[in-house]
Amino acid sequence: DMNVLYNRRLACAALAVCVLLSVFGLGGAELARTRKNALRVFDEGIDTSFAVRMSVDAYLENCAGYARTMAEELKLHTDDEADAAEALALADSIGDGANLRARHENFEALNDVVESMYTAYHAAEPDADRQSDFDRAYTNYQSEVAKIGYDEYNPMARKYNVLSGDFPARMIAGLFGLDRLETF
Repeated sequence: DMNVLYNRRLACAALAVCVLLSVFGLGGAELARTRKNALRVFDEGIDTSFAVRMSVDAYLENCAGYARTMAEELKLHTDDEADAAEALALADSIGDGANLRARHENFEALNDVVESMYTAYHAAEPDADRQSDFDRAYTNYQSEVAKIGYDEYNPMARKYNVLSGDFPARMIAGLFGLDRLETF
């Protein structure tokens, strides 16, 4: 009788350990894989067969370049040094070195500064031939922002955030250090 009771307790304990290991181990691995795939798409894009990278990371780099052009044109043709300096600093901050949350926050701030630069530049009423470089950079900037909005990374990040927000995935994500992903 004691032996059967002991074996039953041992079996229950072993079952509980197996359940916990499978929930946390397999669940953690699935969460980590989903997050890793989203981040890969952020960096590389969906289709890597093209010579030009089409990813949120590449679009952010392009936005930074266009913002720099607008800032330089603004400095040349207006007295607005503040917006130009802020745009240059933010353009540098959305590069590869920063974490995703900081890049997202700085990108949002850069969007506001770009609009402010646009208003300041056109308020100065530059000659039509001088406008072309600024306006071309502004149009290209807006195009890159639109590409970011439609990029496949965003739905992947939203899916990961939903998965990692439910119980017990929230606990698993915390144990594995898997933060939420920013959507752009």
